[in-house]
Amino acid sequence: MHSGRDLRRLQSTWARSRAALLTTFLLLVSLGGLTVGVASEPASSLEVVASPEPHPLSADLGRLEGLKLNSAGQVAGMTDEGNGWEPVYPVFMDIRTGERIIGPPLERLPGGTATSAISESGDVFGVHDQRGFVWNPRTAEFAYLPLPLGYSGSNLWVVNDAGDKAFGKVSPDPSNSGEFAEWTRADGSWTVTIDAPWKLPAGGPSVAPMAVNDAGFIVGYLGYATGGPTAFEGWCTKAAVWSPVTGEWSDLGLGCGSLAWDINDLGQVSAESFVSAPAGGAYEVNKAWFVDINTGVHRDIGRFPGIVVMSPTSINNLGQIAGTAFSIDGRIDGFYWDPTTGKLTKLKAGNSLVPSAKARQTYITEINDSGLIVGKAWRDTWAEDGAPLEWGAYFWDLNEAQPLPVLSIGDVEIVEGDSGRCRYASFPVTLSSPAHSAVTAKFSVISGQGATGAAAGTDFTSLSGTIRFTPRSNGETATQQKINICIKSDSVAEGDQEFTVELADVFGGAVPGSIIGTGTIIDDDDNPSALPSFSVGDVTVEEGDLSLGKSRVLRVPVTLSRPAATRISVEVAIVSSSAEALVDFTLPRITMVVTFEPNQVSKFVSIAVLPDFFAEGDESFLVRLSNASAVAAIDREQGAVTIQNDD
Repeated sequence: MHSGRDLRRLQSTWARSRAALLTTFLLLVSLGGLTVGVASEPASSLEVVASPEPHPLSADLGRLEGLKLNSAGQVAGMTDEGNGWEPVYPVFMDIRTGERIIGPPLERLPGGTATSAISESGDVFGVHDQRGFVWNPRTAEFAYLPLPLGYSGSNLWVVNDAGDKAFGKVSPDPSNSGEFAEWTRADGSWTVTIDAPWKLPAGGPSVAPMAVNDAGFIVGYLGYATGGPTAFEGWCTKAAVWSPVTGEWSDLGLGCGSLAWDINDLGQVSAESFVSAPAGGAYEVNKAWFVDINTGVHRDIGRFPGIVVMSPTSINNLGQIAGTAFSIDGRIDGFYWDPTTGKLTKLKAGNSLVPSAKARQTYITEINDSGLIVGKAWRDTWAEDGAPLEWGAYFWDLNEAQPLPVLSIGDVEIVEGDSGRCRYASFPVTLSSPAHSAVTAKFSVISGQGATGAAAGTDFTSLSGTIRFTPRSNGETATQQKINICIKSDSVAEGDQEFTVELADVFGGAVPGSIIGTGTIIDDDDNPSALPSFSVGDVTVEEGDLSLGKSRVLRVPVTLSRPAATRISVEVAIVSSSAEALVDFTLPRITMVVTFEPNQVSKFVSIAVLPDFFAEGDESFLVRLSNASAVAAIDREQGAVTIQNDD
């Protein structure tokens, strides 16, 4: 397993080598090294089964649509912020730190709203009502991309990692399908052209760009009309790559019905090809491919048993491929493929948002160079239990060989008291192990039900918010935090009461465990079932004469209201006042723990008083109780010790 430090080292190493790799790639192409042709069979079996190791567990990123990912682990998407998708908001999120920035509200219009890409610098690209836009979450700058003269709409499809080149379509009006355009950013300004060099003349094959790398190589497909009797038989698509060096498109050799999904900066491509269709064309059966345009190597990455369509939507600069696999019975799984081992591994979402394993469907969108993968999953309305449509966005970390930590909240019991002040019930929120990326969860305090229910505002102070675990300098989070709820003391005999603190929307590097903590308010107003409570007494003692050569020992009583059934304890702290420690009195420690065995109700704390010759008046110090055991309370928390002057 790679630690957070290992991942940062991997990212740093890749950043330093990226320029050299791009230079090498361009040199190969300029020397005639671009080689594409007929696909070759792989040396290993075509039926690659899932790796026997446990698949990487997923972590929830919340209610996001259209996830895009960059190599820094930053994600872009759209959210409704719980308002039913009207309006929608672009979102920037950093998986490693948990940072989340919400963009401007965008009215949901017929032209559609979607996320197209996120650049390496964190700029978010998308489409709003047939207008391509770019949003900088750091500066909050939001701008629509320019349009050619005479055009009113655009659809942004592809953006490179550097965020300075984008492809899409522009149209003169909503009813027109438009034509392809290219946007280029230089010195902070965008320009647009419909005369891009990768476009083909009218009357030839149609072009559909799917991805572009930072060297300017474009992959997608070329479309040909074949004159067949049906739409299925009358159209042929061929996976292809366009070279900025030659200015030409080249067929990848995967045949009719193929397309290229993505290309990395080394010229490695993820693609799929059509194989056959059952009678009636109800299901397409295809193969997924790894293609290296420098060497001409074609590798069939295989499939899981029962899978008919493999869509390899993303490839990173390590040659790892991630995508979505569709089975003939409607099951949909994510996958990733490792070029070193040749293994396929299933990716499934595991979260409370998708509790039914039978109805779980997982779609993968992207994989980055650090081994992070993003996608979404939902359960359908046709689930056996009739559950409503629910879905969530997820990420997987290929470097995590162990299951993600589990976030849980515990129960609390607290004696009500009658002081009129807040007594805080501290609910422990714990991770089963340190997380390597930020973990956040929303919490809310819920009133109890029925005669034993504690009411917000009357018995406790209502509270809601977000609890956050953030990685420290060692790359790991802490494993425990507390949610403190104010319990309102009173003198009314009302019996024990309960309320709950509930966690929701567990995001980041953890999965939810026990998400409901129960708080029990123990009534101590004429209630024989109240917890045993500690008290500390007052003591007065004469100072003594130094000529006698010894100190006097006083004993401060610490008592229990009734015997406890188990061993319990309380902390005792000595607080100087007019009498000072080591001058007027001495004791082994300023803070100590007093423990009561079952059936014990009285203990003493021994303190030595130091005599002197000085006529200084009476002096005092305090003895305070705190941090009682969970099954005990504190009734009288402070006692006074008075040292009478006898000089």
